[in-house]
Amino acid sequence: MTLKPEKNKSISDFLFFFGFVTISVVVFISMVTLKNECIFLRNEIYHLENIRATHLNRMKVLSGNVKNLSRQDRIEEIASVNFQLHIPSPESLIVYIGDAE
Repeated sequence: MTLKPEKNKSISDFLFFFGFVTISVVVFISMVTLKNECIFLRNEIYHLENIRATHLNRMKVLSGNVKNLSRQDRIEEIASVNFQLHIPSPESLIVYIGDAE
């Protein structure tokens, strides 16, 4: 009868050891996976920040080009050269306020 308790004890020790090893491996794999995921996300954030900075710089350049192309003297030059339009001289305008007799 003394063999049965020893056999049950060895099975319970084996199950405890197997469970402990399994849980340890799962925790270790989870930690490594989380660490790799954090590194990947940090690199992705850095990459996206670089893309954003590039787009902002491109937008500033294009905005400067729009301002340069929409200047009045440039528009007048294009109208004169391409369409033979000329700027009329300003006319004087007199406005009378009061009784008209």
